[in-house]
Amino acid sequence: MNDQGYRSRLIPVLMPLLLFSSPAIAAEKTVDFERDIAPILKSRCLSCHQDRVRQGGLALHSAVGVRKGGESGEIIDLGDPDASYLIDLIT
Repeated sequence: MNDQGYRSRLIPVLMPLLLFSSPAIAAEKTVDFERDIAPILKSRCLSCHQDRVRQGGLALHSAVGVRKGGESGEIIDLGDPDASYLIDLIT
């Protein structure tokens, strides 16, 4: 097999690996509280769970409040965020 044939077969195999292992793509997957989480909490939760009104002792106006939880305990499972109680409530 010549070099040209080998390269033409290798490119379709390697291209997805290069694209999906790119640091830029990995950076896009990083969750940012202000960008990704706060808008959801604002539209669905803050009327009852903010700094001044803390129904159930739960304040969701900041990342600290989300991590702290309320009277019923933690709402975020840092080890398995998809299994968190908060995720169940907002999805």
